[in-house]
Amino acid sequence: MSSAVSATAPPLAAQVQALLQAPELRYDPSSLTLLCQYTEEQVVKNTYDQEACLTVLKLYLLYPQCFSVDLARKILVKGIMNLPNEDCAVFVGMLQQQPGKKEWKKVQEAIQLWEMLEKCRFKQVWEFLKEPSMADIAATPGLIDSVRRFVCDVVSLTYASLSLADLCSFLNVAPGSNEAERLLKNLGWTVEEIYVPAKEPGRPKEAVKVVRVVGAAALAATALKEGDGERSRNARDGKTSAAGQTLAVRKTVEKYMMPENLKVCMATLLK
Repeated sequence: MSSAVSATAPPLAAQVQALLQAPELRYDPSSLTLLCQYTEEQVVKNTYDQEACLTVLKLYLLYPQCFSVDLARKILVKGIMNLPNEDCAVFVGMLQQQPGKKEWKKVQEAIQLWEMLEKCRFKQVWEFLKEPSMADIAATPGLIDSVRRFVCDVVSLTYASLSLADLCSFLNVAPGSNEAERLLKNLGWTVEEIYVPAKEPGRPKEAVKVVRVVGAAALAATALKEGDGERSRNARDGKTSAAGQTLAVRKTVEKYMMPENLKVCMATLLK
């Protein structure tokens, strides 16, 4: 019996790392086999390697005959899952240079999903993901959680409070569900019941559940409650007033409160 022991191949990540560090291999079309396997592994294991994804798209530009619509779609999804970072914007820019791009329905669908998220059309996002042609993207490990995380990031930068019903529609969860309660608990956001005037005269006030958000917008709302004396004292002491800084934020929030304008608001807040 032979005593020879077959060597175990190193993990794909290690192989790709070595490939990326070798200029003679990095842009060799034969490297696409390993890089594509690694991309598939990222999808299955819910991991992400930006440099490897970029290298695949660069190779597709150099060797368009090697292009894979399915793999390009998966790379776009990995970029979407990394929002609000601009990775997906870079991926889209590279794919726009690829010949015949208008014929790639699968690529265009992924780009459409990214654009919806960029424009904060969250309700449309969930409806779009229900379409049969989007089943593979919706089933991508970690995709739903990543979208919800991005939604929560935007909400925290935009609202000091909002109705529970609106938040749940943004997140595609049912109010009062275990999933909704888990998300709120993880975020540290609380739900309060307030009473608002009825729509019809003579009727009792209606109870509405409101979510108190912890984030930049909540800071702005708190700052508005500070008196002018506090702001003056900070100015005399040479300190930067939190109220003064966040007053503009609050005004921006009020101006761009509608969901379709959330992207504009977020861009303003991050300046």
